[in-house]
Amino acid sequence: MAIDVALSINPTVDGLALPPFVSGRLSVSQTTEGGGNPGIISVTTSEFTLSFGSVTPGLVLLYNLDETNFVEWGVATGVYPFRLPPRLTTSSKSCPALITRQSGTIYLKADTATCRVLVLGYDA
Repeated sequence: MAIDVALSINPTVDGLALPPFVSGRLSVSQTTEGGGNPGIISVTTSEFTLSFGSVTPGLVLLYNLDETNFVEWGVATGVYPFRLPPRLTTSSKSCPALITRQSGTIYLKADTATCRVLVLGYDA
């Protein structure tokens, strides 16, 4: 039986005032219920291989919580064509990375200092 998951992006993190995200809603069907992990991770300036535990993600949200440094990411080791900009501290909207139907590995690397990144992976 398929499970429909609708994701509206509006996360809150204790102790952090996150600015509003670009509004949006995305729905995917899951064959197995699970996800919302691994949560907040620390990404260093060395390549970090993202692990989702028992979840095979079909929908992944990445959001950089650092106020100064960006995080590079990609789906091949050593190749980071995408960036997560620093978390905005004003009322302007910021946009996380939202990846659908991800079947490969995700690699992340902080620019100049360790960054905390919110990662929510939901089962395919």
